[in-house]
Amino acid sequence: MNFLNNQSTFTKVGFGIIIAGLVLLISGAANAADPAAWTSVTAHGKLSNGMTLTIEEEQRHSGVDFDTLNSRHTDVAVGTTLGGFGVALGHRHADGAADFNYLTVSRGIGAIAGWDATLSTKLELFSDDSVRNRTAFAAQSAVSYSGFTPWASTEFFITEDGDVTSNRTEVGVTRALNATTALDVWYQVDTDMVGDADAAPAVGIGLNLAL
Repeated sequence: MNFLNNQSTFTKVGFGIIIAGLVLLISGAANAADPAAWTSVTAHGKLSNGMTLTIEEEQRHSGVDFDTLNSRHTDVAVGTTLGGFGVALGHRHADGAADFNYLTVSRGIGAIAGWDATLSTKLELFSDDSVRNRTAFAAQSAVSYSGFTPWASTEFFITEDGDVTSNRTEVGVTRALNATTALDVWYQVDTDMVGDADAAPAVGIGLNLAL
């Protein structure tokens, strides 16, 4: 069986991943501390050669009062489509953390119960030559409600040895402000998969610009 071309297999895997992620979100939220706050501005545009350019600036604060800035990063990525897969090469520059390059491969897997779903994997290469994998499943409602479009995603962080260290699950809504600008608001929980650390929640707001 060719897994990459089997839509039914993609759908089953994606459905199982999102259910597992939502279980972790609910269980983690019950035991989580006060949430942090993340804010971001993301600009997407097409290059003259048909490729895409994405630039993101994100700040992470320790609380919703925005009193303490814990970290910030800038992502720059160039993407294209190859054989039905989205492929992007990017670099993250982060204050107070390791910079790294990354490769992201994604594929839309169609509709699941009225939600448009995507599977993706990101390989992050750090300066010490260590590699981290981030495998994610995301789904967005095909229907908007009073202008708000719900979405959800769940992501597993995996070491180069294959150990699953954590899960990040998000639920949110997107609101289009005009033809080129949209606002995302979400809630997420990071769950430790290897130790007994408390779940780390965050609320986020992001501005998306199509250039």
